[in-house]
Amino acid sequence: MRPLDYAFAVAVTLSALYAPYTKVEESFYMQAAHDILKWGAVNSHYDHLSFPGVVPRSFVGPLLISALTYPAKLVNEGHTEGIWIQLAARLALGWLVAWANSRLRHAVDTAFGSTAARWYAVFSICQFHYTFWTSRLLGNTLALVPMLLAQTLWLRSMTSSS
Repeated sequence: MRPLDYAFAVAVTLSALYAPYTKVEESFYMQAAHDILKWGAVNSHYDHLSFPGVVPRSFVGPLLISALTYPAKLVNEGHTEGIWIQLAARLALGWLVAWANSRLRHAVDTAFGSTAARWYAVFSICQFHYTFWTSRLLGNTLALVPMLLAQTLWLRSMTSSS
């Protein structure tokens, strides 16, 4: 990762720190991540079994975020309640997106040159919505990581075939 990639990760981190509380849109995924951390990967105590909501959702994203957040649970002596675990889940997702974004920026550098890659990084850092929503547990944000990696692979295939 280059300095601008770290700057993007810092912008994501600051967004998560300055606005750590959940919005209603992310409550399902945040609750799912909490339940996995609290009850384990398979359990009948999951909140969504009692309150399933109107839209069926996947548990894959919260499972991945819970796995990345598990060390924070250990450091927090097994506690899964409170803002710190929520912030750890947010940062895990945000840093995962920042890593995937750095892979795409590197592919832009290879395909279009360092000037384009720098502008891509600057625009990514300056967009409030991008850095803010990057650390929010939403279906679209969880899908952002594989989408960024897919774009990276596509760009690499375009430059290697020419």
